[in-house]
Amino acid sequence: MTGPILMLAMAPACAQTPVTPFGTLDVTSESVHAGPVGRQSRVSSNSSGFGFKGSESLDGGWKAFFQIEGGISVDTGAGGVNSRDTFLGLAGPLGTLRLGFMTAPMRALGGRLNYVPGATSIANNLGVMTTLNGLHAGLNARLANSVQYTLPAPEGWTPTLLWSPGEARPQGFNDRTLGAGLNYEVGPWFAGWAYENRRAQQKLALGDSSDWETRLVLRYAFGAWGVNAGWDRLGSRGLFGAGHGAVRRDAWTAGAVWRQGQHDVMLHWSRARAVHCSGAADGKGQCAAANIGATGAHQVALLYHYALSKRSTVGLFYTRILNDGQALYDFDVNPVVPTLAQRHPGADPTGVGWGLRHSF
Repeated sequence: MTGPILMLAMAPACAQTPVTPFGTLDVTSESVHAGPVGRQSRVSSNSSGFGFKGSESLDGGWKAFFQIEGGISVDTGAGGVNSRDTFLGLAGPLGTLRLGFMTAPMRALGGRLNYVPGATSIANNLGVMTTLNGLHAGLNARLANSVQYTLPAPEGWTPTLLWSPGEARPQGFNDRTLGAGLNYEVGPWFAGWAYENRRAQQKLALGDSSDWETRLVLRYAFGAWGVNAGWDRLGSRGLFGAGHGAVRRDAWTAGAVWRQGQHDVMLHWSRARAVHCSGAADGKGQCAAANIGATGAHQVALLYHYALSKRSTVGLFYTRILNDGQALYDFDVNPVVPTLAQRHPGADPTGVGWGLRHSF
């Protein structure tokens, strides 16, 4: 009865505010393996989701708007009605304000680190570009209890500020989040910068820790070609055992896309440098192997997409992560070994497959 009840609940709103459904279904059939983990054949749902959005014009050039979005697993049938970007907002002469559960500027810029549609599937480079030796620090993720303000700016510029008060308060610490983003997009050029700082996450450093990330992306299009480059630095400061320390890693990527008629060919290469540790962090946890410089990784991916229509594509892909001797990197979406503690140092996650994608 959930479906009929939801539609009945929405009916009065639809009579007042136009509501637009939207979504994407992205499914791949793939074969993967990683070192001693034998080859697996599987069907994967890659960030598929659906939602509803709408807006209402107000006086003085303002409008109210909303979005309710949920993720769905096309391969298993699991999902939730509001598990993705869900917010309420106002937009007008003074800028745009959103409140809710949202993609932050850092996560949004992550989608520009490659040319994979939706930056999804194991063919993207986010596993190497947004984790610290395979550990998800949580900064390339949607943010709960968040407030985002996009300032009015000259054409082409998009400056955004982010704040979340945090409500878990682990061990009594203030787990607030601050962030900012600045994008410039005019003609063939795109340039983006993002910064985010989340306190007391207890993922890397403990205590009143500070997990932070900064990211730069540059893109340029000419003729049938597009090229991009990106840089990301991810780190954590706080308690490691009984003392204070810090850990960070740098990562770079470069990619290209060639588009001709219904054909898209995409290639990207990424490199995560070895983890760098200082203070009490040296020799502990993620830093145990950092002194021998064996915690870096390379990734390469090649994709071909054929457009069946404006909304539907079929594609082929190959991707491989080459881990250094003590590195634990795996794919961002649908990793071969989901749990970090169960991964084999130096294993090289590899995948090949084909898929279908439809947007509505």
